[in-house]
Amino acid sequence: MPFPYSPDTVGFCISKVVDLADRDDLFEHLPNERIAELSGSTGLSGFRDAAHVFRAAGVKSRRILQPGVTACDLAIELLQRLAAAGQPVTDDSIILLAHSHAVPDTAAELGRQLARHQQLPPEQVLGFNPGCSGFLMLLQHAQQLLTQPASPSRIVLLNVETPETWHCAADRQFCGLIGAAATGCVVQRSSGPLEILRLNATSRPITPSTQVAPGPLFHAEHTQTLSFRGHRQQQTVMRMHGEAVYLHGIQRLLAELQQAAAAILPLLPCQPAGTSPVIVAHQPGSKLLRAFQAAVRADFPDWPVLSNLLLQGNTISATIPGQLACLQKLLAEQTSLRCCPGQLLILLAAGIDMQRPADHLRGGWAILRVATDNTPAANAAADG
Repeated sequence: MPFPYSPDTVGFCISKVVDLADRDDLFEHLPNERIAELSGSTGLSGFRDAAHVFRAAGVKSRRILQPGVTACDLAIELLQRLAAAGQPVTDDSIILLAHSHAVPDTAAELGRQLARHQQLPPEQVLGFNPGCSGFLMLLQHAQQLLTQPASPSRIVLLNVETPETWHCAADRQFCGLIGAAATGCVVQRSSGPLEILRLNATSRPITPSTQVAPGPLFHAEHTQTLSFRGHRQQQTVMRMHGEAVYLHGIQRLLAELQQAAAAILPLLPCQPAGTSPVIVAHQPGSKLLRAFQAAVRADFPDWPVLSNLLLQGNTISATIPGQLACLQKLLAEQTSLRCCPGQLLILLAAGIDMQRPADHLRGGWAILRVATDNTPAANAAADG
């Protein structure tokens, strides 16, 4: 039976996903003992011990860059891994690069660095500062580019997140949770392996009448901070209003789920018998993830919510593609499903809007269908 497509996304697919999480030469892992030590090193209220970090964040360790490794190095390695998997950048390819940062122009500058290194025209590499829903934001930009009359043959999406460069190691809100990551994928106007059926991503204001607590959701400040190697430094960091972000964040994530559910319900009769949609969501932290999973069980008890928070943490815009890169493994470990043709995936995200961090949250959803057994996730390990 032909699968019904949304007319605005017909024929789009993710043809390959790669992840650099296995590269110990690029990333260093800080154990929770070190996180607890750093969080209390300035006299502020930090974590009591490693067990406290684990209970609060739900993460075993935190990934930071190895000494001397830069964000541009990660982007270059992603392009090399994609090329090795048969998805090189061609003359008419466009690279969309997500790199979140408290300094707004950092992402654009990273795009310029990558273009110079790869000897590409500057307009072929576009840098964005998207925040947590950045993967869906890049998918939306790819969709727009691929619908142009003279569209590129493929869009390369790179999610390079190095939050240690815009968070302080003594800030308990982030210290034990946010980790570095780098993922890449290719979007093409063709069928399979992961077909994009529906897509929606927007930024919405938190109006004064709906604000649950006074003060900005997020704000940037330039101050003396503590690096994740214990060094004092001047740095522009992002600060978070934890209570407000948690409450508004869970509301937004659940609202995105309801929209995605309304879109996916008419498609369910086309699914293989005995399968349910699988939710691949952004993972802000263990507390919010548990609340979200409980809400899903109440409304959609047969829809599993995948998670790799324990080993990966919150990797900002790389969280969702990081799960897609190990989709088969997560399905096998956490569900009775496997990555078979016809399986539907719901991608969900909500979080900081880096352009308007004080009073906006960005979020979105996408519906993907596994088109063949040769999924991007199936070959992710082999690509390394």
